[in-house]
Amino acid sequence: MKQKDSLLRKIIKHELDNDLSQEYIDDLVLLSYEYRYKKPDSLKLFALRALKNSKDIEYDKGEAGALLRLGDYYSDIGELNVAVEYFEKAKEIAEKENYFSLQVDIFKSKASQELFSGKYREAVLSYYQGITLAQEKNLFEQEGLLRHNLGFFYWSNGLYDDAEKEYLIADSLWVLLGDQRHKAATMSNIALNAIDKKDYELAKRYADMSLAIFKKNQPLWYSRAQRVQSRWYLYQGLYDEAISRNKESEKILKSLNNSRDQLEIDILFTRIYLEIKDLKNASIRVSNAFNIAQEVNDVSSILKCYEYLEKIENQKSNTQQALFYLEQYTYLKDSLNSKIANNSIRLAKAKLDFERSQNKLLLENRKKLEKQKIIAGTSVGLVGLILLILFLIVRNFKTEKNLNFELVKLNNSKNKVFSTIGNDLKTPIGTLQELLNLYKDKSISLDELKNITPRLKENVDYSAFSLNNLLFWAQTEMNIIEVNPETIALKEAAAKVCDLYQHQIQEKKIKVECNIPIDAKVFMDVDHLSIILRNVISNAIKYSHPEHKLTFNTLKSLRTIKIVICDNGIGMSSKLIKEIFDGQNITSKLGTNQEKGTGLGISICRKLLGINGGELEIESELHKGTCIHINLPSYPLNIEN
Repeated sequence: MKQKDSLLRKIIKHELDNDLSQEYIDDLVLLSYEYRYKKPDSLKLFALRALKNSKDIEYDKGEAGALLRLGDYYSDIGELNVAVEYFEKAKEIAEKENYFSLQVDIFKSKASQELFSGKYREAVLSYYQGITLAQEKNLFEQEGLLRHNLGFFYWSNGLYDDAEKEYLIADSLWVLLGDQRHKAATMSNIALNAIDKKDYELAKRYADMSLAIFKKNQPLWYSRAQRVQSRWYLYQGLYDEAISRNKESEKILKSLNNSRDQLEIDILFTRIYLEIKDLKNASIRVSNAFNIAQEVNDVSSILKCYEYLEKIENQKSNTQQALFYLEQYTYLKDSLNSKIANNSIRLAKAKLDFERSQNKLLLENRKKLEKQKIIAGTSVGLVGLILLILFLIVRNFKTEKNLNFELVKLNNSKNKVFSTIGNDLKTPIGTLQELLNLYKDKSISLDELKNITPRLKENVDYSAFSLNNLLFWAQTEMNIIEVNPETIALKEAAAKVCDLYQHQIQEKKIKVECNIPIDAKVFMDVDHLSIILRNVISNAIKYSHPEHKLTFNTLKSLRTIKIVICDNGIGMSSKLIKEIFDGQNITSKLGTNQEKGTGLGISICRKLLGINGGELEIESELHKGTCIHINLPSYPLNIEN
């Protein structure tokens, strides 16, 4: 509070003196941060003012600082894509002008935004990049803050030992700096981590010490320390005290403006009320939490809400509603795939450690080479030989690095494919398993089971299609696929595929217009044609809006037939089309009715067309629709050509 008032007085004096200097802009940036958890609109107001004045006097540091604060603002309100744009602009300026302290702050904010987005690997990379730079430039306070935040990141992903290590390093830095305020914050998080490690004695000791420090002048952290106490009492089975502490945390938070902390309070209340079977209050709190989580795009909190909603509805004996929440929870959990996320975190950490050791080794090698050059300075031939060896080493290193990069890229693609398919298969199977358990335990009746069966069948049918896609993808990758071409009536083949999707077509009330001539014939493998048409038509239906149109047209040339399948759905950007054709994008967007996909369809179509003598082109415009042009051979291929 004192810091904020002091800055306000300084800014007013600057403005009265018409002193729009760099110092004035720096004060604006600092003041905007002071308002972050109190009045977010004021944060935005002062940051925009700092940005405008920085541009007016061409003050790069002020511009980068203002952009960073605007990124924080949009990250806090859940507009994560906008936040990324501001962080990247700030980073570009800070790197260009070598503003090292500012670069570290950008890494810290960027990592938090990536964490909320569920981009765990990117988050840990940002944390470690920031820590490395802070260590190089002796920025001890900023390193401590990054370690503290990284510890919280590890804790939130269940990596309690890793969290403890980061907290202890942060704690040692606060001791070195004599910073009691930050030390207390880290102590509070050590207590939180100790609760989940079931070290309740350590947790209570650290929680009490941090609470005593925060009580004086740190309302946000005092509120958080009260929540740590509430968790401790919850684990001890002292529910009244747990509720009391969480209420105290909420009371303190009302003087601030922090949606994410309110979200934690509501989730903790839900957990406590579920323990004591107070379903009314549990329902109110989880509803509040769900609304905030959606508002700020906090994926992990949305997952937690679905888990609690399923438990609440089960205890209320609302089987249908409980099953709905179970399906949502299973799908989202598999999408996040926390186990793979944790492995990615460790992988990223190991990668950074490896790169650091490689850089150190290269530095040592450079020093040795310099010594050798000095010693051999009198011999031009020897120097030439050393330079030649150095050139070969560098070229070999670059070649190896490029090959490793390609290998990693291919491996990542494979992992992503199997992860996506695994999720898609596990979701309906997990739901079916849970459903059968409910029926076995007589928690649902036979009539209820019959009502659920059609939707479950759709999920299983989709999984079968996904599995079939995976098998074809694997065969094409290993070059073991067989081709048995024959003459096929194109209109009949398209009609058969449309029949398979009749339910989805009727559900969206899509009008299908087929202008394929009855005598149009193609020469290729019949199974491959079916797979191609199924993928293209499935996508067209998925991304079409209700009551829109799907058209089939053909264009015949001397030896080929082009079939053009068009929808007027959501469309694609040119950037996305390029990524698909380059093999960079295998992440499928949800359809207009939240239909899922694997992201393999177009890749499989192109490979199958390639080995059958055909090709595929995409013509699309965002929000207007997509046309897929498929060129198919109409006669046996001339092998020589």
